[in-house]
Amino acid sequence: MILRKGDIPSSRSRDVFPVRIGSRSPQHSVDNQAARFTFTFSITGKPLQDVVVPPAAPTALPAAP
Repeated sequence: MILRKGDIPSSRSRDVFPVRIGSRSPQHSVDNQAARFTFTFSITGKPLQDVVVPPAAPTALPAAP
C-alpha cells in the first residue's frame, strides 16, 4: 500500500498492490538502530488505485478497576 498524500482520512490517495512475499531476511546491526528486514516480493495482480483512506480505528479504553 502506498499513501501518496499521507494518512489523511477520506482522501482518495491510496494505492493497494497485491503481492506475494518471496523471502524475508533480517538486517542485523550493532548500532542503536531499529530492527530492519529486507523483503523480496512479486506483484500478483492489478493494483487498486485512488482508494479512499479509511478513518483511524478507535482505540480501546482500559477497563475501570
